[in-house]
Amino acid sequence: MSQKYLLPCRCGQSLPIETTQAGATVNCSCGNRLEVPTLGAIRRLPVAEVTGSKNLPPSGQRDWTEIQGVIFALGLLALVIGLAAGGYNYREMIRWDARKPDLSNLEFQASMDEFTLTQTWEQWQKYEKIDLRTRPTPTHVLIQRYVGRKSLWTLVFGAFAGAGAIGIIASFFLKYRGRLRPSLG
Repeated sequence: MSQKYLLPCRCGQSLPIETTQAGATVNCSCGNRLEVPTLGAIRRLPVAEVTGSKNLPPSGQRDWTEIQGVIFALGLLALVIGLAAGGYNYREMIRWDARKPDLSNLEFQASMDEFTLTQTWEQWQKYEKIDLRTRPTPTHVLIQRYVGRKSLWTLVFGAFAGAGAIGIIASFFLKYRGRLRPSLG
């Protein structure tokens, strides 16, 4: 809404007009038809005072309450954190490919054929200290567990980002009309 100016009438009343009405004709409540002057002449007229009850925000702006601002800020924060953490988890998750075989054991077995007697004895002593009765978890199982955990956290952060997006959208439609604290009296 643009600034209003007061156009005087012969009856003594003043009509509020806007600069967009330059050159138009307006009717006073007394019945007189008044021609609105040019833009330059309008700007020389007295400015209309804005009353508190009709104080509307300028066009293109929104009258936000504190609650809307807080919900918007928290929603934006949740959206950014959720997207960043979820994206990082997803990137880490897809780096692992459970279908790739673990070739380190095969390479060790191939090189073991070329060990000398002393090297074989050293390896035997090393493995004798390890409890060979317990089998280590296969690498592909460890990778599957890791990817499963990363998938779960990616979903959690995605839900967090979704909640943030909902908060942002809700802040545009929420109109809090009550008081934050009840009045005492």
